[in-house]
Amino acid sequence: LKLYDASLMNVDPHSKRLTTEQKLKILTECTKNPYYFLREVVRVNIPGGKTCFELHPGNLAITWAVLNSLDLIGLLPRQRYKTISIAAVLSWVYDFGTTNTHMLFGNKSLGDAKNNLRRFKEIRENLPDFLKTATLSPKDENNIESIKSDKTKNKIDVSGQPLNEEAADKQG
Repeated sequence: LKLYDASLMNVDPHSKRLTTEQKLKILTECTKNPYYFLREVVRVNIPGGKTCFELHPGNLAITWAVLNSLDLIGLLPRQRYKTISIAAVLSWVYDFGTTNTHMLFGNKSLGDAKNNLRRFKEIRENLPDFLKTATLSPKDENNIESIKSDKTKNKIDVSGQPLNEEAADKQG
């Protein structure tokens, strides 16, 4: 996969021994290259710790469709990281890929929508500290049903299944 800055080859973005120059290069690469962000930076919570994001043909297709603003229906077997894949790519969109964007995490149940937002937040929480400093602000809004970035003016709300037609019209 593409790497715009070849000097980042074999550089661990999570290393505690990065120079200021390396940190700036990583931030720049993340801004330009969502696949670098997914491949090298994203860490996913698993029982007992964290692991790298696993890119496979199914979530590569999901990622490509999201990054190219295409509607999609992702059909993958259970436990193939559909939700984590969407959360990971949307974390790049939210922090690096867009500004002034309002997203909605909808689901048949409000509880599942809240869980999806929690997974999204966990991916952002697992970023290296210097990237969190670059993307997070004390003025950010963050609660169980929404998140809003002061820096990018991006916002995500959650929603369950609307109870009637009027609620459905207001939802989207």
